[in-house]
Amino acid sequence: MSTPNKKMLYSLRQIYLGFAALIGLGVVVLVWGAQIYVLNAGESSTANINTRDALLQHSRQIKRTLWEAYAGVDAYLLKPTPQFHQQVTDNLASAKKHTDLLATVPPIHELNPAAIALTISSELSSLQNHANQLLALRTNGEALYPSFKLIRDVLRIENIKFTTTLSTTIDELNASYIHKDGYQLFLRLNHNWTQLTSSFHLYLANRLSGFNEPGLVGQATDVDELYQQLSRTLYQIREFDRTYRIDLINSSTLDDIEESAMNWYRSFEEIKHIHAGNYWRSDIPLLENHFRPLFNNIVKKLHDFDRQIDASAAYDVGALSNVADNIGNTLWAMTMIGLIFIAVVYLFFNRIVLQPIALVAQALTDESRNKVNIQIPRLCTTETQSLVDAFSEMRRQVNSRQTELEHQALHDSLTSLPNRALINDRLEQAVKSTRRSGGSFALIMMDLDRFKEINDTLGHQAGDEVLCQISKRLNKTLRDSDTVARLGGDEFAILLPTADGEQATHIADKITTMMEQPLQIKEHKLYVGGSLGIALFPDHANDSESLLQRADVAMYLAKRSNSGYAFTTQIMMSTAYRVSRL
Repeated sequence: MSTPNKKMLYSLRQIYLGFAALIGLGVVVLVWGAQIYVLNAGESSTANINTRDALLQHSRQIKRTLWEAYAGVDAYLLKPTPQFHQQVTDNLASAKKHTDLLATVPPIHELNPAAIALTISSELSSLQNHANQLLALRTNGEALYPSFKLIRDVLRIENIKFTTTLSTTIDELNASYIHKDGYQLFLRLNHNWTQLTSSFHLYLANRLSGFNEPGLVGQATDVDELYQQLSRTLYQIREFDRTYRIDLINSSTLDDIEESAMNWYRSFEEIKHIHAGNYWRSDIPLLENHFRPLFNNIVKKLHDFDRQIDASAAYDVGALSNVADNIGNTLWAMTMIGLIFIAVVYLFFNRIVLQPIALVAQALTDESRNKVNIQIPRLCTTETQSLVDAFSEMRRQVNSRQTELEHQALHDSLTSLPNRALINDRLEQAVKSTRRSGGSFALIMMDLDRFKEINDTLGHQAGDEVLCQISKRLNKTLRDSDTVARLGGDEFAILLPTADGEQATHIADKITTMMEQPLQIKEHKLYVGGSLGIALFPDHANDSESLLQRADVAMYLAKRSNSGYAFTTQIMMSTAYRVSRL
């Protein structure tokens, strides 16, 4: 009997030596293969880095030239010089050139430079067209400023008529020396007109330069007030003429002056209306509605492209460069440690492991049989104590995990609420307790409204967040003695111990009010709502299964009638109604 045991023990040691040799050989092969893989990965990573550098260089050049072109457009709109015009043209051409070069770079990972280059190239062509239109508008004053036509065709003509007629009249009155007071009135009229036109020139200069746009309203008001002064002077001249009859004045002279002034002022009103709008310059709509949005869109696409490049770089550098630097040394170190470990374990395995394990196992067996005076050799006292401690810790962890598994089996993993198994158990306990002590209790079944639309529209993650928030609100709304459980999906069950119909109604009202409050899911405000079905024990059922069915039917009625909640009725308790419910 002893010989086979020795052969078996000896055979186990030979198997161990052979297994250790195989492990050592396998480790060497693994390190060699890993080293080759790391070298290949390093070369691939280096190629990707060079490609990303080229992509970033082209992207930055495109953005730089775009900003230079944008600055050139702004400068040209302020001061149209050939230098700024050339700046816009050259930089847009440079941006197009680098976009074409971007398309030639090969793709890496999920980056497709040709696709982004095609999109940007098309938008650059549109941007070039808009820039040319802006530059052309800036050199055409009448096309740039819509009010210039009125100034040229009306204000200038009426000003010439007014000043010519007025100057002739003043010269005639000055030569006659007959009506000195009338002469002074015409001098005042001339002064009024000079002030009026000077104020208009100041208003026009401010509008065209844009230096003091908040002061435009005040300057326009000054023109209005000066025109009123001019009108009063004209009225005084008209009254003076009726009284003293200024013979030197033709009958139509004063009429011509008044008509010129009125025509001039009406044109000024039109100009003021044009200048008060957002498009008093014809290049503003083109700049705001076409050039600038298109420019911002191109820049945004380039920024997004840069972020994709950075993400690719992080992937390569983090996953491959670190591997290339560390795996080779680590694997060789592990190989050496493993080989040394195998040798050490082989030398001391029998003395340090096998014998102590056998002695401790025998001691544990003896202890399980309630033997006394168990002797443990002094050689393995520490190891034996460690094994016993490990066994005790293992038994404690087994008990702890068993408790945790029981909790997981009885609670919902998403909301941490009791699940169907636990609510069924508590419902059975409530039925037995109520039968012994009398009284009643209520069961509420609740189903969320519009939950499917939330899942389909915002995704299951948003739906899970809705279920968690609803669960927290239910726990805050209910009493400590109540139990709320998630049965599955968006269906909940609420057990109200010792509750009658009035108390169940009160709690249902609280839940309905709570469900009317919106849920904040990220940036969305959601109105979920719920339908509640209420059943009482023993009024509506004599066992837990029937009570669940009645509450479920009542919940269906509440959802169909959109009433918030509904009690079980005698009609619902009939078999025919439950069949129709199905």
